[in-house]
This record gives sequence, C-alpha cells and structure tokens, in this order.
Amino acid sequence: ENTLVHDHFKPYYGLKNCNHGECNAHIERYLQEGIDFENSEACKEVKEILQKALARKHELESKGIHEMDSAEIETIKSDLLRVMKAELERYDKEHTSISKKLEADYIKLFRRMTEYVEEHLLFLRDFDVPYTNNAAERSCRKVKTKKNVSHQFVSKAGAESYASAMTIIETARQNKESALSAIENIMK
Repeated sequence: ENTLVHDHFKPYYGLKNCNHGECNAHIERYLQEGIDFENSEACKEVKEILQKALARKHELESKGIHEMDSAEIETIKSDLLRVMKAELERYDKEHTSISKKLEADYIKLFRRMTEYVEEHLLFLRDFDVPYTNNAAERSCRKVKTKKNVSHQFVSKAGAESYASAMTIIETARQNKESALSAIENIMK
C-alpha cells in the first residue's frame, strides 16, 4: 500500500497495491560499466542527468520544498529519453543482425529504462521515495549473514523470534535510540 523501491526484479511488478520505484544506485553501477567497458558517452550523459536530478531534489529539500515542479520533472524525463533513444537508434543501425540476447548490457539497460522511466524518476515526484534501496538492503544484510553463517534456522519459531528481535534492534538504531532501552520498554 506504499512504495516498493527495487532493482527491477520483475515478479515485484505483480504486487499491484503499491507504487514501484527503481533503485538508481543499481542503474548507476550499470551505467559505469557502460562507461568503463564500452566507452559509452550516452551512459555518461544518463548518469549525469540522474545525478543532477538527485542534487536538485536535495537542493529543494534544503529549502523546505517537498516536491519538484512537474514541468521540471518532464524536462529531466525528456532529457533522459532523448539521450537513450538516440543511443538505441545508433546502436540498432550499427548492429542490424545482432540478437537481442547478445546486445551490450548498457543497451539492454536503456531499453528497460525507457520502458520504466516513470519508476526511475519516482524519487522526484514523491520526495519520500528514496533514490536507492540501499537502506533496505543494509537492513536485510544481518539476517542474510546469520543465514550464511549457520546455513539455516533450526525452526520456523526460531527464525520468527530472530526476525522480531532484529526488527526491534534495527528500528531503535534507525531512530537513534538505544536498542537495549527499546527491548526493556517492550518487556515492561
């Protein structure tokens, strides 16, 4: 019922009762790969547009403004689409006989981004939506590490207890409170 920011795991789009945002940190890594390995100027331009858009969001937030003007968002969107579509046209002309499966990764990325451009720019339409899902991934890391170390939980009840305890601890940390105090308050 809220917003799910993810790294384009297609099954997530089956969740219909929420808004979807794409994690732009993942996109920046893919763009950097296009810059480093394909020497793509288009990747450089797209990355710069996204980074300038994020900087603009931070600038507005610092002034106490909580949303970006829709005309400004449309300009950013049209700049992104212009660069990506021009690169896709150039690539398609130069590689007429190449299978889609064998395309350069950044070309596959541009195809996907043009289709999901609204989800990539959701962080501009709603300032409560983060640019990345890095905070969520960091929150899950402790559970994943626990699973990797022990390879399993002994029982479902044990896994649920661990998840409950970690929820309390991580929420307290996120709120800059003492985890011990949070647990003590629950036990009272």
